Amino acid sequence: FDIIRSKAVVAAMWILLSCCVLFSARAIDIDDECAEENCAISVLQRRAAQLSSNVAEAFEEAEMQLSTGPPSFALCGGESYDKSQENCCGGKIYSLTSQGCCGNSSIYTFAQQGCCNDDHVFTYGMETCTPQVLKPDWENPETNFECAANWPPSTYGNYWLRYCAAGQHMAWAMTPSCKVGWLSVKQDSLADAEKKALDGCQKKATAYNGETCYVFDRDGGGCRRQRCGSEMYDASVQACCKGKVYDRLTEGCCEGVVFKAQTEGCCQGRIYTTAVQSCCGGQTLYDSETHGCCLEKGPQVYPFGTYNCCRRPKGICRIRPGKASCCS
Repeated sequence: FDIIRSKAVVAAMWILLSCCVLFSARAIDIDDECAEENCAISVLQRRAAQLSSNVAEAFEEAEMQLSTGPPSFALCGGESYDKSQENCCGGKIYSLTSQGCCGNSSIYTFAQQGCCNDDHVFTYGMETCTPQVLKPDWENPETNFECAANWPPSTYGNYWLRYCAAGQHMAWAMTPSCKVGWLSVKQDSLADAEKKALDGCQKKATAYNGETCYVFDRDGGGCRRQRCGSEMYDASVQACCKGKVYDRLTEGCCEGVVFKAQTEGCCQGRIYTTAVQSCCGGQTLYDSETHGCCLEKGPQVYPFGTYNCCRRPKGICRIRPGKASCCS
């Protein structure tokens, strides 16, 4: 479709990206948000957004207007839980920040496990998972989305990543041509999310090209598929480091550089060898053979033999001559 040249129109389209988002593959052209770590707060990954200042401001304005379901409490297996921080899986409560629900029945921990094809839980390093090709709308199997085989396209990478990080219940509706889409997140039920996504999508599609909208994703079922530059990867076992895909179990990312997690670490953007060095409080690099790290009063590095790390008084203190300790 035609490239939108008017800045006012582009800004307006950004504002439309509230609870529901209108997509335009050529009108919206922004950098891929999967380029670095620390993006979104995703339960899947941490990557940093790399947006130009004007686009970032526009998206921030859009996010301010994000319409989501009201925060509330619900019951799970007879217990009350906060829906803004927890969810229910097979009658058990789990944390949205550190855990997931696989197949609506099994709880798994993001740090050590993944959910394979929304069917079963597997452990990193011990089992593998071959992701299935993203299927079209479940209730409309004859619907073929033109962008499904290469999903997510680079033009949708940012929206998809934010959508996946938003939290249930959510739905992504789109036309078969992938030219018009609308998403709904953090709703009280999957049915509410689907309805809002479909209604918003159909309203825009009718005015734009007359296509019919279908649900493309429900509750992040396809969120393990992510993009890193020109590469596609499985977010349950891999991550993106400044355009490079790496293994989450054996590798890490430090300021855009991939390192070996089993023998190396990252401290304030510096890669170090864990056999001889450590990182105190994630801030200070030190020689772990001759020095210690005290966290009682903020990160403090101290030499062994002449200083102690104490609870009373808090922090490090110098050992006086003839004394075994300076802690009280």
